[in-house]
Amino acid sequence: MSGKVRTIEKKLAFLVGTLAILLTTSGILTALMVLPTESANAAGSGAGVYSLMDGFDASGIVTGNHGNLELGPRLATSESGYVTQARFYQFPDDASSHTAHVWDQSGNLLATKEFPYDPTPGWKTTTFDTPVPLAAGQNFSVTVYSTDYYFTNATWDSVNPAWSDTTTRVVGPLTFETGYYNYNSSSYPVTTFNDSNYLVDLVFTTFDPSAMAFQVDVPAGTTQTLALGGTVTNVSVDWGDGSSA
Repeated sequence: MSGKVRTIEKKLAFLVGTLAILLTTSGILTALMVLPTESANAAGSGAGVYSLMDGFDASGIVTGNHGNLELGPRLATSESGYVTQARFYQFPDDASSHTAHVWDQSGNLLATKEFPYDPTPGWKTTTFDTPVPLAAGQNFSVTVYSTDYYFTNATWDSVNPAWSDTTTRVVGPLTFETGYYNYNSSSYPVTTFNDSNYLVDLVFTTFDPSAMAFQVDVPAGTTQTLALGGTVTNVSVDWGDGSSA
């Protein structure tokens, strides 16, 4: 299915059950919408999608710093998973192009993807062509490069006051170590200053986003409609009553 909406429905006359669907996608499922009365969990119960600064408003931060830079956070993960996206906050006056990189703990480049050009301020996101797999216990870096990068070197605590010096800087399986930078070239950053994450973020999943499953509670005697956006193939349905589709 590409560029269309497909409807899967079944009336359960006597059963209050759970509709479980497995989706195999080409690329990443770009949208998942269900009725407000339904509940859905990507990849089933317990799976997660994590970002360091999800929802953080950086519009009040002022920066006068800019230069030819590669910078971003170094992290560790306690669970195996995938980096699917990179994010950074673009300050006013930054009209340069930006490229995201994922590196392993030895400085080997794992993935590269340019951000769509957009000179307006705010959080910017790019999706890697292939999710980047990482093993539990592995250290890695997500960085952004620009020939004229407007950035902040504020400390993590001043950027995100919810994480103080007395707390472990952990979001789900991710532990933030510190931010690193490199001047003058697009290469693995090895220099750190002031414990900043430089407002570079990521999206990390603990499931394979190319094979997604979710569950929807189905009230007895009702019809539920699921609208799936993106490119979706091999849709299989287990209705929870011994039948499938």
